[in-house]
This record gives sequence, structure tokens and C-alpha cells, in this order.
Amino acid sequence: MTSTRQELAGVARGGAISFVGAAFAALGGFVLTIVVTRGIGAEGAGVVFQAIAVFTIAFNVAKLGADTGLLWQLPRLAASGLAHESRRAVLAALVPVAIASVAAAVVVYAASGLIAGDESSYANALRAMAPFLLVAAPMVVLLAATRGFGDVVPFTVVNNLALPALRPLAAGVAMLAGGGVIAVVYAWSAPLCVGLAIAAWIVWKQLRRQPTTGKQAWAGWSEFWRFTLPRGASAVLEIVLVWADVLIVGAMLGPAEAGIYAAASRFITSGTIAEQALRLAIAPRFSSLLTQGLKDRVQSLYGVSAGWIMLASWPIYVSLALYGDVVLGIFGPQFTAASTALAILAVGMMIALAAGNIQSLLLMSGNSTWQFGNKVAAVALNVTANLVLVPAYGIVGAAIAWSVTMTFDALVTVAEVRHLVGVRPELGRLLRVAVPVAVCYLAVGLVARWLFTPSVPMVVGAVLVSTALYGLWCWRERRTFDLSTFKNVLLRRQES
Repeated sequence: MTSTRQELAGVARGGAISFVGAAFAALGGFVLTIVVTRGIGAEGAGVVFQAIAVFTIAFNVAKLGADTGLLWQLPRLAASGLAHESRRAVLAALVPVAIASVAAAVVVYAASGLIAGDESSYANALRAMAPFLLVAAPMVVLLAATRGFGDVVPFTVVNNLALPALRPLAAGVAMLAGGGVIAVVYAWSAPLCVGLAIAAWIVWKQLRRQPTTGKQAWAGWSEFWRFTLPRGASAVLEIVLVWADVLIVGAMLGPAEAGIYAAASRFITSGTIAEQALRLAIAPRFSSLLTQGLKDRVQSLYGVSAGWIMLASWPIYVSLALYGDVVLGIFGPQFTAASTALAILAVGMMIALAAGNIQSLLLMSGNSTWQFGNKVAAVALNVTANLVLVPAYGIVGAAIAWSVTMTFDALVTVAEVRHLVGVRPELGRLLRVAVPVAVCYLAVGLVARWLFTPSVPMVVGAVLVSTALYGLWCWRERRTFDLSTFKNVLLRRQES
């Protein structure tokens, strides 16, 4: 088995594990959205989603980029014969994050009234969430350390299985007991404590397996933070890109519109399952291969994984664009108003995902400062576009602003990776996916909508027909896209 094939098999193995977790996480997020929107309505859901947005931005500030720093640093230590210094690296990351988490909790609690303005329920939700900032960032950093040690299972179990399962269950129980917005906030936040305990235990066990002595000492503390702090700033800006439109819609149009738009925009993450799963497995491999100067293998790994992402995600987004009115109707009749916005968001995400794991590649090449510059420009574009378009076009304007921003960010990053790393996207793979997706999903879906009244049974039937046709095409093209690698992994076979 060649080295490149071994890398692909390793990514496929880790990606398959992560895919199961990411799929479950998407399902859990979908169930949580249904529980919240059905339980407390669009206005209550808008308050909850806005509070989650502020919490998410705050905890990303508090983690200082140390999660990506460990994901970058730990494989480098192993490749350089410095695995015995892993304890120092984890401690160097965790202590500043713990201090920053305390500061973030205090700031959010104290500024809740200023952030929420006249919305007292929004301010109360922020105050209820603030103490949980003490555990959120340390949990994520510890889970990143488990990935840096080459194991995607702990992250998958905690972040993609345990939390998504506990949150809708807790929210449902809370609302059945008569709870409202604050009860939902506690139901969403409390499982983080369980996640931190599990993550700390797993990292402790992993560190015990590392060597305790070596010939060299790690002198990379300053290098670690030079890489990490720009990445931390970029991560905050990435989260701002995810949630800014919800906050702006809430501020300009009210919590009900924010709840409707948030339901549609959270739906968009469902198609990123493959990208998330492969990112968990591929980022440490990028770091290790680039450290060893194996650029050809990086090019191959990037190109094949980008093809896998498009194969898995594009059919989902075409389906969301076509059947958005039916899908959003699951949340309640008032949410179908976001169907046009959902279609625009879907197109934007398809363009962004066509670039594959380009963000991970830029980061793992050590160019966190470049990514930070990209995110500054993207946030400026996104906020400006939202401020211009939302007053005129409502949630459709917010969707346009987000899609334009995602396209800009992806194209700029592709250009930078080609210049800085020498790795380029393979446009041939994009075209080979676009044609069958257009035939199997877009054409079939348009015919189905023309012949039948839009309904859940119609959507299910059309998607089943589309998927059957698409599956036949994928089987025919399995060698082109190295799909046999997944087959071998699933059957636990190795090529000799």
C-alpha cells in the first residue's frame, strides 16, 4: 500500500467515525430546533438563539485559538521526536484559556443588559448562560488535544453524540415541566459540564501514555502562541460570521424574525456533516505531512477529500433549496417564510464547500495570520452587507449577505493556499460532481414539484428517487473519487 493510499485510508477511517458523530449532531440540532420552536414559538426561539449566539462568540474568544494550536502543535511534537513534551504543551494551552473563560463569564453577565437592550428575557437568558462559559472553552481545548493525539473518537463521543443527545432531551423535559426560555437556556448549557469532565479524564489518560523523558526540551511556547492567537482571533470572527446575521436581524426586525431566520440558517449546517467529519481526521495529517515537506501527498489528500465533501454535501443543499417550504414547515407554518432565504443560503454553502478543507490546509501550514486577515475582511463585508440589505429585504437580505461573504472567504483562501503552500483545487472533480447532482436532484426535484403538490410524502419520494439514481452514478465513478477506500475501511480491509 502506497503512502498516499495509507493517508487516504487513515482519513477515511477517521472520517467514517466522525461522519457518524456529525450526522448524529446534525440530527440532534434539528430535533432541538423543533423542540424549541414548537415549545416556545418563534419569539421565544429568537431569544434563545440570540443568547446562544452571544455565548458562542464569547466562548470562542475565551479559548484563544488554543484548540487549533494543540491540533497543530501535538502532531508536530510527535513528528519531531518531542512527544514527551506533550504535557507542557497542553498545560501551556489550558491555563490561559481557563483565565480567559473567567473573564468572559464576568463580562457577559455584567453586560447582559447592555447587549439585550429593552429585551428583558434576552438579558435574563444571557445571565443564566454566563456561568457556563467557565467550562465551555476548556472542554473544547481538551477535546482538541485528543484529536492532536490522533484519536477522533473522544471528540465525536462528547461533542457530536453526548451534547446533541442531552440538549433536546433536557429542553423537552424542562418545557413539559412548564419551563420557558430560561429553562431551555439551562437545558442547552448544563451538558457542557458533563462534556468537560469526560474530556479531562480522556486527556489525562492520553498524557499518561506519552513518553516522560527525551533528549530535547520543547522551546516552542512563544511559537505556539504566535500561531494560536491569530487563529483565536480568526475563530471568533468565524463565529461572528455564523451568528452576526441572526443578531442583526433580531436587533432590526425583532426576536420573532430572528427565530424564523435562525431556524433556516441553523438548517444549513446539516450539509456540512462530511466536511466536519473529514476536517477532524485530516487536519492533524496536513500538519504532519507539511512538517515533513511531503507536499505531493498533501495535494492528493486535499483533492480527494474535497471530492468526497462535494459528493456528500451538494445533494443535501440542492434538496434544501428545492423543498425549503416543506422542510421549514416542520417547525411551524410561520417558519415557511424563510424558504427563499434557505435556498440562497444553500447556494452559498455549496460554493464554500466546493473548496473542501481549504481552511484547515491554510491553518495547518502555519499561516494563521493570513486567515485572520481573511476573516477581518469577511466580517467587514458581512456586517456591511447585512446593515444595507436587512432593512430593505429582511431575512432574504441577510441570506444574500451571508452567501456573498462565504463565497468571498472561500475564493480568497483558495488563492492564498495556492500561493503560499502550492496546493490547488481540482476543478475537474467539481464538474464531475455538479453534472450528476443537477440531473439526479435538481431535474428530478423540479419535475416532482411540477407534477405533485409539495408535501412531506412528495419530498421523501423525490429524494429517494434522486438518491437511487445518484447512488448508481457514484458506484460507476467509484474509482475516480477513490470511494473504494471507504469500502475497504468499512469492511476492515487493507490493500497490500
